[in-house]
Amino acid sequence: MFTLSKNAKKNRPFQAWIAAICIGFIVFYFWKHQQELRLIGKIPAINIIILLCGLTINNTLHSYRTLIILQSAGLKSIRFFPWLKIFTTSRLINHYIPQGANLYRLAKLKNEYQYSYTHSISMAAFFTWLDVIFYLSISLACSAILQTFYNTAGKSPTILISGCLAIFFATPFIVNRAISYVPTPSKLISWIKSKISTVTTAFSLEIRKTKVMAAYFLLTLIFYLILTFLMKICYLSLGYAVGTGELFLFTLVFLLTRTINIIPGNLGLAEIICGYFTAFMGITMGTGIIISGIIRILTFILLCMLTLILNRFTFRLSLPEEGS
Repeated sequence: MFTLSKNAKKNRPFQAWIAAICIGFIVFYFWKHQQELRLIGKIPAINIIILLCGLTINNTLHSYRTLIILQSAGLKSIRFFPWLKIFTTSRLINHYIPQGANLYRLAKLKNEYQYSYTHSISMAAFFTWLDVIFYLSISLACSAILQTFYNTAGKSPTILISGCLAIFFATPFIVNRAISYVPTPSKLISWIKSKISTVTTAFSLEIRKTKVMAAYFLLTLIFYLILTFLMKICYLSLGYAVGTGELFLFTLVFLLTRTINIIPGNLGLAEIICGYFTAFMGITMGTGIIISGIIRILTFILLCMLTLILNRFTFRLSLPEEGS
């Protein structure tokens, strides 16, 4: 049975305080700006349906792109439908426990597919790293294209994104080289070095699989474009016409707040970050908070529905036939 470490349990009060402060800030903001909150009631029902359909497609894409890397990394026995169930359930758990998705997948893959914790942890770290790299790359490409064709020089964040991309890409390789110089005076230090080396080595091995990386990037690009379209629907529903460049950047910020979790699901924190970004864009802070909140609520509803459907369907499949 996989359990949370003592350190993770000790961090819960701290994380709860962060979430409470963020939610308190959001409540106070909308108490002062109630007219912005009323915009939610003007969102057409058809737009909610479009958002749910888009989020369903993206959940499937996200699930499949992680599966192709897991299979290339040695997890040959798992098929798409069982993985979709594990993936969807884990995303739901992530709303309650920091890194809950990874913890749930660790346990399920170990118990049902004998996939070691070390391999699962390596892959979880690799997915986070790769997602951030690809999200930044897509955003950088879009920014460069817009700067070239629409003369947005001076407004484009190309340099900032390029710097973040270079730093994030190089980090695991720098760490891998640095730990080779760290002395090992005890078994604990030696064990830690071994685990870090295993993770960083996995990064190096997986990134060299060009066909797998190309497929993962293509699926990530489709995922990113669909989400950008959903963001456009959200902005239009609230009465704002936002430029393509701003949409791509907002999608990047949104994805980063969902990929790197500090508290369970970054509840409240992600909304505030998105809100500050829309304020930076010249739109009200409440708009970013509302859009992030709408996607969060719809995603939560969708994951609850899909988890129930997938688990019930699996249960029906596993029932023995009469007379057997």
